[in-house]
Amino acid sequence: MSVNKFRAPEPEVVKEKKIEIVKEKKQEIKRIPKFSSVIGTINELVPYLGIIKCEHFSGSTSSQLFLFARFTHIQETLLDIQNCVSVGKIYNSDARIRELDGEIRNMNVDMVQLKSQQIVPGASIIECKLLYARSLSNRIERHIGKDPYFNKLSDYLLALSNLK
Repeated sequence: MSVNKFRAPEPEVVKEKKIEIVKEKKQEIKRIPKFSSVIGTINELVPYLGIIKCEHFSGSTSSQLFLFARFTHIQETLLDIQNCVSVGKIYNSDARIRELDGEIRNMNVDMVQLKSQQIVPGASIIECKLLYARSLSNRIERHIGKDPYFNKLSDYLLALSNLK
């Protein structure tokens, strides 16, 4: 293999299920190929989170204002990911994963116990809507393989649905 001295060599690409892992400078970065089902489900999740945000978090209390801003931030993240997926670019959501993880810890919810329970939606409208949004997040994760952002988003929505 000849190397052009004016161009850097191509990074090693390892194909794994539906996701390509690009190994570059000892870092693994996910590159999601174009998936119309992923884009479609993100298109479904973003406005649904908007409905939840407007119907339940548009009040004037500090917790409502915080959740309104948090949901807006999640929607923006999803749109960023959607843009990356649509053009096959790399995305990195580590900082946003840490934010969601910190908020879950602040809720003082036992996620291991919560995930092991069978939840029958119906205690409240907001619980049903949050669990439906969680199922959309899980669908995206199933389409692209194990993804830390969608996994953490799913946990966050489950934790929120459990708050009384």
